Amino acid sequence: MGKRPVVFGVVVAAGMALGVPAEAGAFSMPEALFTANADDTVRFTWADACEKNTFTAPCGPWKMTLRSGKVVKLADVRVIAKDAKGTSVKYWPAPTAVSGDGRFIHYFREADDTMVVRNVATGAVEALPDAVAKPPKGLGMMDIDPRLSPNGRYLVLDYGDDRGDQKGTRPSVLVDLERGTHAEIPAAYEILGFGPDGSRLLVNRFTSKGAAEFAVFGADGRKQVSRMVPREVASNGPVALAEDGATVALVVGYSRAGAKTGLRHYNLSTGVFSSAVKLGYPRQEHPHSLYFDASGNLTLWTRLSTGDRAFAGAARYAVDPRNGDTRKKDSFGIPDKAGDSWLQLPGE
Repeated sequence: MGKRPVVFGVVVAAGMALGVPAEAGAFSMPEALFTANADDTVRFTWADACEKNTFTAPCGPWKMTLRSGKVVKLADVRVIAKDAKGTSVKYWPAPTAVSGDGRFIHYFREADDTMVVRNVATGAVEALPDAVAKPPKGLGMMDIDPRLSPNGRYLVLDYGDDRGDQKGTRPSVLVDLERGTHAEIPAAYEILGFGPDGSRLLVNRFTSKGAAEFAVFGADGRKQVSRMVPREVASNGPVALAEDGATVALVVGYSRAGAKTGLRHYNLSTGVFSSAVKLGYPRQEHPHSLYFDASGNLTLWTRLSTGDRAFAGAARYAVDPRNGDTRKKDSFGIPDKAGDSWLQLPGE
């Protein structure tokens, strides 16, 4: 999301079961929502890539591949996006998002073009609150960049209303899916990611002189901390926000002999920038996304490129943020027919 370096276009979809609105702007959630069986979670979601004369387009149905190897077709997912006038844009996929834990997937429902969340374990599907369930007037589906928090409780909708030299003016929306409330994040900021429990959001913005500010907002939309950061922080990534709401972990280029990348930490409260520790994963893999889990460890996703395939496989690593100890937790190949540009991993 935003203008930070994108290593490969993957987003993981996470669906959660949302309750029925109890009153305007609020809805309840079943008590079992966040305790559902998580034994079989999403590895990635995807649609086939089909040649359409002069372009390649996603073609349905949308699918999710689970850790068990099972492939589930999601017939209710809108595959092709619609623009602000309701016209299908044949080469553009409708956006989806998957929670970092792979338990929830967000997407546009084919039947009514409403945004919904699906609980992967139970299959329950519920619509978002009315105020945020559809694109704002003047925007199409492709103008929305959604992201679910690691545990699936929070959803951020980043509205891409930039037009040429005109800067976007529409605030992003941070939705608490359990409480049914939402808060606005100023349009000047671009979304970088959530903290472990999703109640804090890491964002950045660039000044007219090219300087970068990192900031953290709470679920109520209030800025909690911010700081102008060094160029090395602003230009490297992926990044992750720790539970303390101030420490940012980031993957940086690392020149020590035998190492390709390293892990550093920057504290937004104090300005202290740690030295780098080596990350250990195969050189043919490339860092894609990073986030802290509830235990204080990091999850790093990498992607594998081979030949003319930008996204031939992926791997998930558990990383000790203190020393960079990197342990592979999962890895898999990607079907040849899957479209690289719209294939998504958990946590994006």
